[in-house]
Amino acid sequence: MAEENNQEEEKKSPVKLILMIVGGIVLLGAGLGIGMFIGGDDSSDPSTEISQIIEKKENPEVSEEESK
Repeated sequence: MAEENNQEEEKKSPVKLILMIVGGIVLLGAGLGIGMFIGGDDSSDPSTEISQIIEKKENPEVSEEESK
């Protein structure tokens, strides 16, 4: 009554496995590259931003002239 599975277990092709691994690495690299390109500007450095805030507090006249 129950059907027997007469199919032999096929081994996966090593080429297919290698392509899947390489494809995953490429997608991961592309995602990181795009993320760095979009969000990796120099002004996002926290120490630079803190230095700018301190300079504005020390010299408010200079910061007003720069913003014009």
